[in-house]
Amino acid sequence: MVKASIRPWCLLLSGLLAAAPAAAETVFRHVDEQGNVSFSATPPPPGTALEVEAIEIAPGPTPEQREAAEQRARDLMEETERRRLERAQPRAAMPAERATAEQELQQALTELDEARVQRDDDWQHVKGRGRFLAPRYFERVEKAEQRVEAARRALQSLR
Repeated sequence: MVKASIRPWCLLLSGLLAAAPAAAETVFRHVDEQGNVSFSATPPPPGTALEVEAIEIAPGPTPEQREAAEQRARDLMEETERRRLERAQPRAAMPAERATAEQELQQALTELDEARVQRDDDWQHVKGRGRFLAPRYFERVEKAEQRVEAARRALQSLR
């Protein structure tokens, strides 16, 4: 019965020891009489070195920590690539948008040329003073000029 209660404690203790980080490793730095510096895992024999220093080296990451860091690096690389592709999409669409804006500007310029053509109904006659262009002509030309200006601004914003 005693053996049965000891076994869980032994398993728990061995699990805790296995989960604990490895102890720091000690490296010895020593300087000899000629001033040469050496490093070793064991201390030099007494009297052979002028100076001896014990250096504690922290243990490296555990396999779990290493795997977690590698996963974070993979996640960051994927996120970086995703964002790069997102930024590239609007740039890819720009030539098509620019072509559309250029086409709209060309159409607005054509409409302006057509609006400037004086038709018979654009004239008004004033008795004794001849004929003059009616206000509707100037309104039509002004609207066409506004469309041209808007198309120019749209195209300029894409450059």
